[in-house]
Amino acid sequence: MEALSKWAKISVVGNANMLAAWRESRGNFLKQLPQEYPESVKKAMNFSEDPCDNFFEFSCGSWVAQAQIPPSQGGIAMAWDEAEDKSYETLRTLMTKEYPSDSKFRKVQDWYHSCMDTERVETLHAEPLRPWLDEVDAISNHDQLWDALVKLQLWSIPTPITLQVTTDEKNPAVNDLFLDAGGLILPDATYYDDDDADAVASMQSLKQYVHRIVKLSGYSDLEAEEAANRTLEIEKAFSEAQFEEPVQDLDDGFDHYNLTQLEENSPNIPWAKYFAGLRAGCKRAGVTCLSDLNEGRKKIVLDSPVFYSKLSEMFANNSAKYWVPYLRTHVIYNLSPLLSSNFLNATLKLDAELEGMETLPPRWKKCVAAVKHALPGLTDQLYIKSVFPPKAKQEAEQMMEQLRDSFIANLEDVSWMDNETKTAALEKAKSIEFNIGSPSSW
Repeated sequence: MEALSKWAKISVVGNANMLAAWRESRGNFLKQLPQEYPESVKKAMNFSEDPCDNFFEFSCGSWVAQAQIPPSQGGIAMAWDEAEDKSYETLRTLMTKEYPSDSKFRKVQDWYHSCMDTERVETLHAEPLRPWLDEVDAISNHDQLWDALVKLQLWSIPTPITLQVTTDEKNPAVNDLFLDAGGLILPDATYYDDDDADAVASMQSLKQYVHRIVKLSGYSDLEAEEAANRTLEIEKAFSEAQFEEPVQDLDDGFDHYNLTQLEENSPNIPWAKYFAGLRAGCKRAGVTCLSDLNEGRKKIVLDSPVFYSKLSEMFANNSAKYWVPYLRTHVIYNLSPLLSSNFLNATLKLDAELEGMETLPPRWKKCVAAVKHALPGLTDQLYIKSVFPPKAKQEAEQMMEQLRDSFIANLEDVSWMDNETKTAALEKAKSIEFNIGSPSSW
């Protein structure tokens, strides 16, 4: 017993000495850390904070303490906002240049200058909306309703149906058509909760805003009130459907459909007519889209099956005219950023109530964003041509190829993988392709 007690005392002393040595070593390491980072990173960090106690404060504490949210924004992100500001400044310079009349970039110049012509914008007031609103107001049956929804989708005016073509989640060599829930003006479904005081206030702000912009567009008080009430009614139904979506794991969350199965999920949405209209619009623009949705592998991913089932029921249970005030609201809301100052000030009031914004963003930023959205391909080409010449692209691709080759060489020598796993990993590594800066052809 005496020997055991003596051993225990020696063990405690030994452990205490080891702990003290570890603490000293760790302390020295933390003191040297500031020397390991470039100045641009170092100025954002708080080295007085122990990273094991609060890693976020250690990593970003100084930046959070010093950052100022611009009065025209609801928030700020250190890396993304700075990068976006730089790219917008570059694009602004490119868009204000003069291009020959036969240059493909003349469209970019004309679009930007048109947006910046505030004197004409103020004179026109709501007139640019009229062709869109006339088409919406003329809806009297479901065929006309779906023709209008197709046209809005083709012109990137958001509707309840949100489409995105992107790579398959398991096979990056192929693309899928993803269908997600849409149709809301407020930031997300939580803003439509009748049991939450902040959400109730947000919905009231939305109603007032819709009434204001519809009235500014030339409609009567009664029509503006109808649009405000109908918009909130429909968007609340959409938010409820979004809340009802089941939580799924990654594998179950990407169920693939063909067109027939999509029609079974939401039978009152005329998907064949809808996609045919989009294909026709693509053809008029000289491109091919959505040409083989019901052929070969299943390539439609329904991210929000409950939402689309609910949307299908709503189309079945309501007349085409029921949707007119809602669509009228969304046409005005989505095009209003390019209209006269009274529309901009109405939106600023809503943004101030929801996100604390104090001023409108500079007009030039709004116009750069508008041109990017309207002419993405041309804007991308113009930007790449200016900031990423072919030589830089070639050097970047060579660097990435060298990294891939080194990774493969290292992978071939690792001893902790069994042969089957190593073979699969090597196959995957060798299939890596690079798309740096821009596609090889536009």
